[in-house]
Amino acid sequence: MMKKQFFVYPLFIALILMGCSAETASTVSNPQGISVSDPWGRASPSAANNGAFFMQLKNAGKTDQRLIGADSPACEVAELHQMTMDEGVMKMSPVAGGEILLPTGETVMLESGGLHVMCIGKLQEFAPDAQLELTLHFADAEDIVVSAEIRDIMADNK
Repeated sequence: MMKKQFFVYPLFIALILMGCSAETASTVSNPQGISVSDPWGRASPSAANNGAFFMQLKNAGKTDQRLIGADSPACEVAELHQMTMDEGVMKMSPVAGGEILLPTGETVMLESGGLHVMCIGKLQEFAPDAQLELTLHFADAEDIVVSAEIRDIMADNK
């Protein structure tokens, strides 16, 4: 009986630890204190030329940071975009100045209907459950590479 407990107990602990780490597996950070959580892309039909990526960017560092660009093997070009309301019409455009400010101690949401990374000229399918690589470039911090889960088009921020 003692041998069985000796084997089962460490296995049980390992399974618990694996379960605990799964929640943070979608968070990636760099040494300057920027972390990227829950990166995802919206599924789109094969015929669609473009796609979009969303995520949460937290700056836990000591200075303000700036997201200045992105690239992905899934896109010909990746641009930082924003959605704005203009005379009652929602419009999409590149972000002013080509960068997104990440103030110290704050979290910036890249989300549907707001700031996002636009994939122009899809080179890979944005199919549900696919994982697409995305590299984020910062002005004064190391790049962060994430794997974005592609989610069903109807599952807005599921």
